[in-house]
Amino acid sequence: MSAVALGLLASRSAVAATADGTLITNLASATFTQNLLSGPAVTISYGATSYVIVATPCVMLRKAGNTTIQAAGGTVTFCITFSNCSDWASAMNVVVTDAVPTNCRFVSTPVNQVWSPDGSNVTTAWTSNGALWNSAPAVSPLWGFPTSPIETYPSVILKWTVDALGPGASGYICYTVSIL
Repeated sequence: MSAVALGLLASRSAVAATADGTLITNLASATFTQNLLSGPAVTISYGATSYVIVATPCVMLRKAGNTTIQAAGGTVTFCITFSNCSDWASAMNVVVTDAVPTNCRFVSTPVNQVWSPDGSNVTTAWTSNGALWNSAPAVSPLWGFPTSPIETYPSVILKWTVDALGPGASGYICYTVSIL
């Protein structure tokens, strides 16, 4: 699954053409004619039906800052909530990316500000040029980014990959930036 673009204070979703939970009905039929020795021919028909419920993952994101006004030198914490709105299917390899805003510098992933869905493995990475992704090992018991060397780059893109996001599962990611 490709990365889903994030919008400040806006929810967006990525869904397939057929809605999650849609019932598809497929009917097959067979007809044959039996010629009887006496009397008219008899036509006989049979039918068989199969039902399939469409299971389409639906990933939704929401991003918000802890403040809408902040002075230069101050900090802002951004939180991204992600969820699978499907009742039937897991979303696999969900990639959430977020660019640290212009004129800001990454500070940290605050303690207790990251929540991973049960049963999911989350990997983190970052880049300063968009080409080479650097791994960012998990911070026990949470997962997030170290403060160095990311804090030394003026332009950083953060990336979290959730290996499996089950039906109805959700999580969130928060990180702090300082305004230059």
